[in-house]
Amino acid sequence: MVDDRKEVLPLRVVAARFISTDDQAGLAELDRITAEAWRVIQKRYWLLSTSFTATASATVATLLSGIALTWSETPGAEIVTLIGLGCFGSMLAVAASWRVFQYGGMKATAPQEPAYADVEDPAVRNLERLFVILQRESTARAFYFARNGQRRYIDHRYFFGKLRAAHVAKGDTIRSALFGPVGLWFARELFLEVDVDKLIADAKAEPNRTCVLRSGAFERLENPQGYLTRTAQNLLINRARTWRRKKCMLYPLDEARDAPIHPRQEWGIEARELRAAYRRALLALPLRTRRIFLMHRLKGMSYREIAEQLGVGEKGVEYHMMRALARCRRAAARLE
Repeated sequence: MVDDRKEVLPLRVVAARFISTDDQAGLAELDRITAEAWRVIQKRYWLLSTSFTATASATVATLLSGIALTWSETPGAEIVTLIGLGCFGSMLAVAASWRVFQYGGMKATAPQEPAYADVEDPAVRNLERLFVILQRESTARAFYFARNGQRRYIDHRYFFGKLRAAHVAKGDTIRSALFGPVGLWFARELFLEVDVDKLIADAKAEPNRTCVLRSGAFERLENPQGYLTRTAQNLLINRARTWRRKKCMLYPLDEARDAPIHPRQEWGIEARELRAAYRRALLALPLRTRRIFLMHRLKGMSYREIAEQLGVGEKGVEYHMMRALARCRRAAARLE
């Protein structure tokens, strides 16, 4: 029997839901955690990268020289070749040292202490609860998609390393430092096919319930309207899952008998009140702020296009948009 509650989701999204009940807030926390983790190891990684590049360059230069000298039967060719082999050995030793740093040895045999800026951070603790689940052989395995679209499942030991937070990073900064337990660098986007709610319950995670709208991050969203639409969709999906899990039975409502006001009439009244509140909020804005807001929202112009047309910086456009969105948010909050 197929579990219809399972979804195929990026591991990053699953991790975000372990951290917060709000996807956007969880993703923002992941970005913060991985950025701080990168700062913890970046000096060590830069030293590794420099050493690896230097030994690789020396290997290529000396081995090519040794081959050329050997071909021309020049005296001393063997010495140059031996130096090249020594450089090659040094290059392998540098790469091996990074594997040992991540996995405690050349083989990944046990989970290592993770590299975080603050291991007591509640968001970090919830993220680690996800990794503890993924470190078990009995858990659904993560996978990536090959070029032909086929799934390629990875071993649970991929989550043993110190830099396991890189698996849920958005950018390539900390991902570029990640070694797999087999081979060298591993920067694939991973996915899981799971029932996220059940996984969270099994891990005893406690996602933060602070919403983006209350946390002050709403003004920093690139697409607030898309965020609100996605949030509404998630609420409907979560409600449907709850009903299905609890085996709720729904019966049609006799609106003519039970509802004192037809729902559409009520929605129409609320919509008119909201439009009026937004109109008052926009009219109260400074002229330039209102103009920038309307250029972006009504004309669909990007921040760069607005900046070029008005002769201001993109940061200035962003500032005016934040002011306008904050005013609209306060106007909507007063209606609640």
